[in-house]
Amino acid sequence: MIASQTKYQLMMSLFIVMLLSSGKAHGTTLSGIWPRNTQSEGVRSVARHWPKVGPNSTDFYLPSTNPDQPNQDSLKKNKYLLFDIATRYEVMVAVNAMYNFDFYFADYRYRWFQIKHPDHPMPYFLRGLNYWWQIMPDPDNEKYDQQFDAYMDTTVMKAEKMYRADKTNMEAVFFLAAAYGFKGRLYSDRKWWRKATLAGRSAMEYMQISREANSDDLGVEFLFGEGLYNYFSVWVSENYRLLRPVMMFFPKGDKPKGLAQLEQVGRAAYYTRVEAQVFVTRIYASEEKRPQDAVETMTYLHRTFPNNSFFHRYIARLYHSAGNWRSADAEAKQIMARVDSNKLGYEAVTGRYGSFILAYNAQFNYRDPEKAKTWYKRCIAFTEQTEDFDSGYYLYALMQMGRMASQQRQTEEAIGYYTKLEQYSDGKSDYHKEAKKFLKDNKPKGGWLFGLF
Repeated sequence: MIASQTKYQLMMSLFIVMLLSSGKAHGTTLSGIWPRNTQSEGVRSVARHWPKVGPNSTDFYLPSTNPDQPNQDSLKKNKYLLFDIATRYEVMVAVNAMYNFDFYFADYRYRWFQIKHPDHPMPYFLRGLNYWWQIMPDPDNEKYDQQFDAYMDTTVMKAEKMYRADKTNMEAVFFLAAAYGFKGRLYSDRKWWRKATLAGRSAMEYMQISREANSDDLGVEFLFGEGLYNYFSVWVSENYRLLRPVMMFFPKGDKPKGLAQLEQVGRAAYYTRVEAQVFVTRIYASEEKRPQDAVETMTYLHRTFPNNSFFHRYIARLYHSAGNWRSADAEAKQIMARVDSNKLGYEAVTGRYGSFILAYNAQFNYRDPEKAKTWYKRCIAFTEQTEDFDSGYYLYALMQMGRMASQQRQTEEAIGYYTKLEQYSDGKSDYHKEAKKFLKDNKPKGGWLFGLF
């Protein structure tokens, strides 16, 4: 329990949460409405540089003029399975299918790969990653936790055996850092602080081994973890003063370098390419104030993997935050059609995003309050299904439903919405203040208890 941890362990846990979190708290917010053309002068558009691949593609793009990539001759001589040409053709089909949410096909190919390489950590890591992306649409759903954890543990076991046999094996170090990193992300989402601390510490230890070895064996693949560390270690120090003393014990980060490394991984890597692009999108949208680049990058991902619900709702939210309400509306309608048809990955969390966008547009752009109420009610229902009561979408929907009911003199209905808003909103927030005032002004004569009879 947190209470039994030392102060150092607690601060380490918080750092791991910030660094490794899957990003539930880093999405766009209602207040983040950007103008359409706010990209700073001189900042290039990046999405056009992403490789052009699709969910069924075996293309792993080895342009001889790309300085980020080793040439084919060097790949053929490489001793690691990660860079074996035949393996890349075989595995990338499954990897692209996984990101397109064809999990059955991806696992089928991964299992065949495991049969061919039973003592290598790579097939077990990929099978664990396949479960990770089944968790991504609803990070609070623990249905796949055990399978994910088991495959990452097996990855660690196989990689440790390789590393013990050869301390210069940077492929083993890569999988150790990656497996511990993903385990830390899951544990931080589950608020298992001690486990998150231990996993995150192990991930950083193996990252440091690679940095100290100054090895080019893994090329751009290993830059993913280093880029995350360089960027977010500085970000944590800037945003959480409590953790600044802790960061003194870690290597100094570099935000511009970290972002450049993640962009490089997004352009040139094979296995970590998509993961890097997801983080790059978050950084553009939430930290660097480059909304156009965020939209372009996520548009690329959504078009490349059209069945990925996480990418689908992300581009809809980015359109909404950027004020591009017509594009947001079109994506949200498609999202809700898929939710209503029970399409894989389109569950309650995705439904909350889609229904909120449609409600907001109906209220403020189409000026149709009745349709807005219908969609706000669905947003509220989806949120209560997942019990994400602190969601900004949920609180905003309650507030608007309370206001509309009050305007239509449906006082009892308004009281119901404002009661929930007061209960679930932060005591210092405007939501809470508005709810408290309304309930006070509409208190039944004789008090609430008398009003029940």
